[in-house]
Amino acid sequence: MTKYSLRKVAADKHRAVSGYRRVRPTAAGFTLIEIILVVVVISVLAGVAVPHFSRSFKNLLVQTTVNQLASVMRYAQGRSIAQRAVIRLIFKENLNAYQLQQATDTSDPLNAEEAFEPLPNRWGRWFLIPVGVEAEATRRTIEFYPDGRIQKARVILCHEQRCLTVSSRDQRGRVLIFDGRLEEEGE
Repeated sequence: MTKYSLRKVAADKHRAVSGYRRVRPTAAGFTLIEIILVVVVISVLAGVAVPHFSRSFKNLLVQTTVNQLASVMRYAQGRSIAQRAVIRLIFKENLNAYQLQQATDTSDPLNAEEAFEPLPNRWGRWFLIPVGVEAEATRRTIEFYPDGRIQKARVILCHEQRCLTVSSRDQRGRVLIFDGRLEEEGE
């Protein structure tokens, strides 16, 4: 064996042991056409998904706002019964926020002409209605009485074409959520 053959045999053994293989330079990477094709496909998928996501987010915004309002109303009803005091939900004039208030004089819990102050806990803060969500209410204040009654009212929250109604009119002593806009009787 020649000196050259010994080197070649040694190199072949080294390649076999280390798993080293020679790679042809033309087989590595992607072509420019393949990369452009992938970018175009991803762009088309994103173009289809983004408007759907935006619409879903707006629907979720209205649904979350309605659920929060209904929860606050249910809490007010329960607190009114437990504290034997009139609780009032009051909306700001432009209907962009609401707050729970409790009657300060509880000697006559059914007297609606009492003075009110915000609840002393987190439920007494102003709850904001998000920008873009339009609110309509049949009353600016809704009172909750110690006997479980609730003043009859409807609050409609809409964002673009999605509307939900929170109502205490349709079943005595219950706060219900309806999909869509419920109009007053006789309208």
